[in-house]
Amino acid sequence: MKKLVLSAAVAFLATASAMAQDNRDYSAQVGNDNIATTTQAGDSNENYLLQWGNENKSTVSQTGEGNVSGAIQFGNENIGMTTQEGNENTSAILQTGDSNEATVDQWGANNISNLSQDGIGNEATITQARRGVSPSSSNSNTSNATQSGTNNELIVSQYGVGNHNAETSQSGDDNFARVRQGGNGHDALITQSGDDNKIYSQQSGSLNQLTIGQVGNDNFSTEYTNGSGNIVSITQTGDDNRSEGYRMGNSNRTTLTQTFDNNKADVDQIGDLNQVTITQYGNINDAKVLQEGDSNQAFTHQANGDSNISNITQIGDHNYAYTSQYGAGENQAYVMQDGDRNYGVFNQDGDSNMGIAWQSGERNQTALTQNGSDNSSMNLQAGIYNRATINQTGADNFHVGAQFGNDNTLTVTQSN
Repeated sequence: MKKLVLSAAVAFLATASAMAQDNRDYSAQVGNDNIATTTQAGDSNENYLLQWGNENKSTVSQTGEGNVSGAIQFGNENIGMTTQEGNENTSAILQTGDSNEATVDQWGANNISNLSQDGIGNEATITQARRGVSPSSSNSNTSNATQSGTNNELIVSQYGVGNHNAETSQSGDDNFARVRQGGNGHDALITQSGDDNKIYSQQSGSLNQLTIGQVGNDNFSTEYTNGSGNIVSITQTGDDNRSEGYRMGNSNRTTLTQTFDNNKADVDQIGDLNQVTITQYGNINDAKVLQEGDSNQAFTHQANGDSNISNITQIGDHNYAYTSQYGAGENQAYVMQDGDRNYGVFNQDGDSNMGIAWQSGERNQTALTQNGSDNSSMNLQAGIYNRATINQTGADNFHVGAQFGNDNTLTVTQSN
């Protein structure tokens, strides 16, 4: 029946659009107590509406030239509201189910919003403009949004110069996503599948790219970026995973993947050309990276175990840190670099191992390998061109080392 109705509606709209007038409104309602209010001021604006069911409500206000609004609502007590001020803006709303609410507000020129909701009690607000500031208009923004399920909420706000693109999709129940993009030319791709997931994101500046995908339940992600040319990719699969990101600067990169449950990651980047890659497979793993400076690189890989901890701090330029932890779990790695071009690499395979490296100065190097269980290593370096290589195999090995000055070399090998 719905396919037949949609075919008839399409034919009706296509025939009606061939009739050239200034402003045009084509509305059809089937059911009881439906309400449609359309206000158009300007030239060559068009509104197309089909409501099928009971107590649905549509409100459309268009001011300017060449704006187009289309809405189809199947079900009961759905609400669609569209406001377009400017020229050549386009809004399309499709709602199927009951008690869904869609609000689209576009000020400027050449903005496009496509919004689809299927289910019960979903709510979406798409704003492509910014009221209360000057200029309030924003141009050439695109939002494509879909929601299916129950009680999902989506907020997309794009403002500033414009040229932003937001692709958002939520399926399941009680999910929430907020996307804010201000400035010029940002891209955001946001997807959530499951229940009770949450995403908060904001991009300011120009030409930043953000991708967040969450599959499972009770996952949380927040990302704030201010600068130019930053690229962020977050993937969380499982339940109760958490990701937090903050960056100020240009051309920074973050790639984060968390699989299974209760993993946490926190990435802060302040500066330019910094890079972070975090991969966590397991449960209750925790990874943190702080970068202040330029061209730093940090890599964390934690897999095949639970309750591992990796913490990397880089203050300065061109520092490199790598932590890899495998095994039963409860391994800990801490790398602290203060200076330039320091190098720290940790490889820990087993359980309950701990490694600590502190580097201050320039071009210091620490390489730590621990295989087994309950091994511990702490190495301090202050100066230039110090080198430390530590290898511990077995159980309960312990190392403490300190190098102060320049060109010192330390090699430790312990096994049992």
